[in-house]
Amino acid sequence: MEHKFNDGCMWEGGGFSINTDYECSEMGGGEMCKHCHSKETKVHTRSDKTTYDEVVWICPKVVIAANEGGLNSTGVCLDCIIEAAQRLGF
Repeated sequence: MEHKFNDGCMWEGGGFSINTDYECSEMGGGEMCKHCHSKETKVHTRSDKTTYDEVVWICPKVVIAANEGGLNSTGVCLDCIIEAAQRLGF
């Protein structure tokens, strides 16, 4: 499920969303954190019938912030953000 928010963006614009049970992929350069689960490898077939593997997993709660053009985004585990804030005493 996606929950969108328009306020709170400090630069780039575009707002952010909090998504639950979000499928993440190593193709975006990300890695699983300790909160993620259900890691699996999906096999995709190209039009020429060759295949490639994609490793995916589920992040229970992820914050996604889009850039001003809306074509790129950054996703961060919300539980990791909360834990970091607690370590800092917030």
